Amino acid sequence: MYIHNFYADLLLSVRVLFDTHIFQNRGYIQRYEFNMGNRTLQLPYDYKPNYDFPNIVVTLNDETPSYGQRPSVSQKIPGFNVDQIPVLYNQTTERVILVQEEMVNVPISCTINCESQFQAKEIAAVIKRWLPINKFIQFLSFTSYLEVPQEFLDRNLFNPATDTIGNLYTKTNKRTGEIDYCYSLLYEPFIRLDSITASIPDSTQRTFQVVVDITYMLQQPLYMFNDQMPGVVERIDILINPSTGFEPINDYPSSKIINYLNDDIVNLKKGFVRRTYLVADNLPAETILNLDTVTLTADQVTNASTGGRNIAVTRGSDDYLYITLGTSETKYRTNINSIPLPPTGTTITLSTDEYLKVVKDLAADITVSLHKITQGLTIQFDPTDFQLTTDYTYNLIKGSNTLKEYDDYILDIPNNTITFNFDNSQFSQYEPSIISPLMIQFYLKDSSFPFQVGGVQPNVGLMKVFNITRTAAEMTWTSNEETTTQIEYGTTTAYGALSALKEDYTVTHKVVLTGLGPNTTYHYRVKVTNEEDEEYLSDDYVFTTLV
Repeated sequence: MYIHNFYADLLLSVRVLFDTHIFQNRGYIQRYEFNMGNRTLQLPYDYKPNYDFPNIVVTLNDETPSYGQRPSVSQKIPGFNVDQIPVLYNQTTERVILVQEEMVNVPISCTINCESQFQAKEIAAVIKRWLPINKFIQFLSFTSYLEVPQEFLDRNLFNPATDTIGNLYTKTNKRTGEIDYCYSLLYEPFIRLDSITASIPDSTQRTFQVVVDITYMLQQPLYMFNDQMPGVVERIDILINPSTGFEPINDYPSSKIINYLNDDIVNLKKGFVRRTYLVADNLPAETILNLDTVTLTADQVTNASTGGRNIAVTRGSDDYLYITLGTSETKYRTNINSIPLPPTGTTITLSTDEYLKVVKDLAADITVSLHKITQGLTIQFDPTDFQLTTDYTYNLIKGSNTLKEYDDYILDIPNNTITFNFDNSQFSQYEPSIISPLMIQFYLKDSSFPFQVGGVQPNVGLMKVFNITRTAAEMTWTSNEETTTQIEYGTTTAYGALSALKEDYTVTHKVVLTGLGPNTTYHYRVKVTNEEDEEYLSDDYVFTTLV
């Protein structure tokens, strides 16, 4: 799948950044030129002679993956950090296609050519007043329309001719003359001013340059999925065709109106991938597991283990030790007189994953242990960015290899870490690297989507109820802006009762309801206000107390 307009839209958003925000729609900049992939883009209707000043040359540099982590240096920025979002919803079949994104840092250089020293100094001063140096801020939004091939739609049973599909658009491909399908994604990048310099060496110069280096931190689309776990996977390759260049769909992307989807997507009571995490450079920790052990004392001829693997050992008359495992007829042997003292011992390899360790002590007692080699991959999250819970299941994807609902892991909630354990032979298929990362989906079952198609963030998401007893229940949720905390609840959708109002403004919320009746179904919803005193009421949710 080839998308040729994501970076074009990103570059064109720089025009919105300067024209709409920094220079407040005054028409100050006379001409823009965009450089990407050793090619230069000038919109035909926007062409101005080279001597019109000021003009801006925008250059896209190599992006750097930041692997999903929010910036630590930023102004107070609300919002969710969800890496996989639904983009297409088939209302006819109730199937969903999602895009998995990953945070990247995209450096952008803007060279502003001015006609005078005064103009250069003025522009530099205006930019510094708007963008803080070395600090991420979030105020810009832009829309990108990404192509989806007809073949991918067909494989996922999306038929635009007969099905009602939300957020699906058509456009004419100017290079081929054919109709392409695409979907919209709304981006709200973090923007940081890295440096700004005004080059004013000589008053006789024809032009005077202001060089502005900024960094966009935003999600880059990587894969497409359907709503199964993980379903059909389509890699998204973002490139510029060297023979035909690229075709920007939007000349002013942030001014386009997205056709937001109706409430059908929100009401789907299905699971969703809360976080898709890319592991690229984590070093695995090798662990040796002791599966079973048996000891043959100096006065014994034979003995067997009781640990479940039934290791049987026999001292032969030819000074050899004979070993069998379980019901297998295969016998392994080693010369008793040549067994080194502990801890060296003798190793007998059974497979890539398992081996036998035979040691003999000074009393001539022989111990045989069955060991298994495992690889542990540990991931730790910043709790302010992502909080691990027991509610998740995990899909592991690397290339064409998929482990669905992988359950061999150790969850350490106090330290917000998770360790995935692999057999030694299995790990070779999933070992992450920079060029081939391991993708781990954190799948939250039985939850409503906390967002709408097109990447629009909700007011309230991740609503969960737990610790339900006969007379109490605890609920938590998050909000994309700071609000008060309160729950409206009752035995019908008329509600009738309110929890105590927490007036502190926050994006993470917790309420404990007490004095409830046993074996009773309760309806509840979030009832909060933000700092502008705007009230928000969530959808209706239900839970039932214990008997």
